[in-house]
Amino acid sequence: MDTITQQLNSLGLSDKEASIYMAILEWGPISIANIAKKSQLKRTTIYEYIDDLTKKDLINKTISGKRILYIAQNPRETINKIERHRQNKL
Repeated sequence: MDTITQQLNSLGLSDKEASIYMAILEWGPISIANIAKKSQLKRTTIYEYIDDLTKKDLINKTISGKRILYIAQNPRETINKIERHRQNKL
């Protein structure tokens, strides 16, 4: 998984964004509280970045009962999206 994290960093995601994405990727549908445990970031920090990751189409939200859970996009698709976005900025 370190390779994916390094690629995410090299494509412009911050360390915190990459940690959040990786936690979601590893655990599948996951709550904010569990993302915080897995990534070792504070819940308030997760809330700062989660909407941006959703807007970047790197993760999706789903509702299970009364809980909001997050699911990561496929890592290959994610890296391709970030690369295309970065190339469009050049």
